[in-house]
Amino acid sequence: AASDVYKRQELDSNVSRIRNNVSRLDKYLKKIVEFSSISSDKRTEVLRPLEEIVNEVLENYNNAENVEKINVSIPDKAKSVPLEAETWTVILNNLVSNSIRYNSNPLIEIEINASQDITGRTFKMKDNGDGIQPDQIRHIFNIFYRGDERSEGSGLGLFITQNCVDKLNGTISVKSQHGNGTTVEIKLPHIFSSN
Repeated sequence: AASDVYKRQELDSNVSRIRNNVSRLDKYLKKIVEFSSISSDKRTEVLRPLEEIVNEVLENYNNAENVEKINVSIPDKAKSVPLEAETWTVILNNLVSNSIRYNSNPLIEIEINASQDITGRTFKMKDNGDGIQPDQIRHIFNIFYRGDERSEGSGLGLFITQNCVDKLNGTISVKSQHGNGTTVEIKLPHIFSSN
């Protein structure tokens, strides 16, 4: 009887491992599809205000564990800055996901800001997460790079983000201090919109 219990536990453990691997593979494949659709898309995107895109992205986390511990703030002046809806949904989803995933604080704080002037648009996102080791920052946009082998990520999120920014003819930079959060800054050309 004891050996049956052990076999059952081993079977349950194996099934759990298989489920986790299938889930990771599913996420990985979704990221690849996301990347291929963004990189090959040549049509003009609909512009939407930053606040709308952020709210749409945050809906993905409504059922997340500890969702009440996530605080996202956007200054009023930034809420209406126009952004390319589809591409920015991908960018923000990747950045917000990392801010949540790599944060061991009891309250996750994410500050999102954007501005637009005659020289272009600037987007900044700052979190209070675990930060990134200085020697890893130069690698974070490399495909399949994971800063930590314990990471559950695929190593595609920031690679896709970089490609989205490139598609928009922008630049992206990251400042981080291990144990003290991360700030991402994206600079984009100015757009003139009738929206």
